[in-house]
Amino acid sequence: MKTRLCLTLTAAALMSVVATTGTAGAAQLCNLTPVGTWSGTVTRPGASDQIQLSFGKSGRACLITTSASGTATSTGTWSQSGSQQFNYKIKESLTDENGTATGWIQINQDAVQQGTDFSSSGTSRIYDLDGNLQGSVTSHVTATRTSSTALPCAT
Repeated sequence: MKTRLCLTLTAAALMSVVATTGTAGAAQLCNLTPVGTWSGTVTRPGASDQIQLSFGKSGRACLITTSASGTATSTGTWSQSGSQQFNYKIKESLTDENGTATGWIQINQDAVQQGTDFSSSGTSRIYDLDGNLQGSVTSHVTATRTSSTALPCAT
């Protein structure tokens, strides 16, 4: 149903744009991408945190988190999985309260974008420094676009 509605809106908009300008720019209405910078909240059992995500045209992604031990930037990739859907995978370092590395989290989220907002969910797998799986957790993200420009960590 969403696809049919989107195609109908695009066809109507395209006819209007072509009639008035002679160009076909309306096709972009259904081609939403997450390229840019987003501010949001990640929620998992027992906790929620404010985060910043950025997605570059190159398919690179980054996650910026702030904690008592400072600000950390983690990187990964993203890919389009539908006209309003995308997936992102980011490897986030884990540190203790002194900033000493203790392992990492492999984040894997499937997202649905609706205009300037997206929501995503997925499983994050937690590893120790030796690469041994320690557990997994389901997390959810809601975010709003703050800029159409990606941060340097995602370009």
